[in-house]
Amino acid sequence: MNIINDLVTYSKNLKLLYVEDNEEAREAVLVMLNEFFNNITVAIDGQDGLDKFNINNFDLIITDINMPKLNGLEMIREIKEINKNIPILILSACT
Repeated sequence: MNIINDLVTYSKNLKLLYVEDNEEAREAVLVMLNEFFNNITVAIDGQDGLDKFNINNFDLIITDINMPKLNGLEMIREIKEINKNIPILILSACT
């Protein structure tokens, strides 16, 4: 159990960018993410995510794939050109 507690303690200090265009999915996932992260910035599409990334320092990004304006994969490509070391997780219903 100490490992899980250590992980939760560590994650509380991370700055997370969460990118999801679907409001219902976003709100449901945020309930869980709020258990692990104290500092979450939400973006509503890939362009919004890229814009927020450009003006903030994040430790981790969680993103959807299918989004308007700029999809998640395009956003990831652009972010990786800026910071190739930023960890990015894809959480998507895309098959």
